[in-house]
Amino acid sequence: MQLLITERKYKLKTGKMKIYKHAKIVHGYREKGKIKWRLIKNIGSIKTKKDEIKAKQIFQKLKNKETIISLKDIEFEDSLEFGLIYAAKKYLKKIGIGKSSSRGFGTVKSGKPDSTPVNFGK
Repeated sequence: MQLLITERKYKLKTGKMKIYKHAKIVHGYREKGKIKWRLIKNIGSIKTKKDEIKAKQIFQKLKNKETIISLKDIEFEDSLEFGLIYAAKKYLKKIGIGKSSSRGFGTVKSGKPDSTPVNFGK
């Protein structure tokens, strides 16, 4: 079993070369004297050095027979969404009306956001 990182070079119309990298974990074997590859895991495209490091970590986990968790394996429970409220507060503060509107967002009580309407200074 080995990590295989392939590079494909394409010449663009502008004359520049574009290089695409792709990582996969393969098992090499011989069949009737020919070398063949059996795909074990397709890791995906490698765009940055960080992606390459991540691919090597995944390979090491597979090699050491550790469990790799996928997002498909994770069950999500219902939760309250506070990201939108946070983003709105930050934006309103940035444009200068954050203090007058902060009362409208309220505070979190017993796991639920305050439903007081936003007052824009009227």
